[in-house]
Amino acid sequence: MSTVALSAVNLMEREGAEIARGLRRRDSDLLDHLIEVYQHRLLRYLIYLTGNRRSAEDLFQETWMRVLRARQPVQRQVAF
Repeated sequence: MSTVALSAVNLMEREGAEIARGLRRRDSDLLDHLIEVYQHRLLRYLIYLTGNRRSAEDLFQETWMRVLRARQPVQRQVAF
């Protein structure tokens, strides 16, 4: 593999690790960034998968609702 290809792979791995850490921390800035960057790409992919824009839009909305719910702090229940 060329040096350029290895550099690209290393960059993607670091970026993936940073995203994973941010998601575990429930970093709201990261979630906003992910929505901004990936929303159009995700919708196009869902249209491709479903072959139906309306179904794709429903899945798209559900996906981001789950992402936004993940942003909320975890509610801890206290056992009595």
